[in-house]
Amino acid sequence: MQRPDVFDPMSDAIQRQIDLINWSDYETAYGPAVDMPRQLRRLLSGNSADSQLACHELWCALCHQHVPSSAALPALPVLLHALNISDAALVAGILDMIYGFSAYTAATPMDQLPGWQRELRLRLLAEAQRLLALRRHSSRDVAEWAAMICDELGLDRPGTG
Repeated sequence: MQRPDVFDPMSDAIQRQIDLINWSDYETAYGPAVDMPRQLRRLLSGNSADSQLACHELWCALCHQHVPSSAALPALPVLLHALNISDAALVAGILDMIYGFSAYTAATPMDQLPGWQRELRLRLLAEAQRLLALRRHSSRDVAEWAAMICDELGLDRPGTG
């Protein structure tokens, strides 16, 4: 369900962002990330059923058992965009993926994370204000996922976020 006050979910800018990425350079839980453009477009389609199915497929590919794959890094901006234009159920599904990204990268000290995992963690930390605000979402599921992400990222600790 697309919010009526938000622009088209598949704006030209998002479409270009998806198209500019050489997805074959990245991996998912199933191998090269060549299906990512199709799945991300479906996530942003505005069709609730198709978006939910795409969210599940993305979770399986990008964050299977909360272990992120390298394709999570270029997919993150699109996932973050989807938080702004999706209904609460879809937002909760997306936050489930983001929780996996944050929990996995939090398990290792920042200076010991491999390059793409370190960048993923830094990009998550850069979203602190958005994630902190989602803890007050009217949907209990969304608020709980956001709170867990904030906890993993240490956003409530002094000197962070």
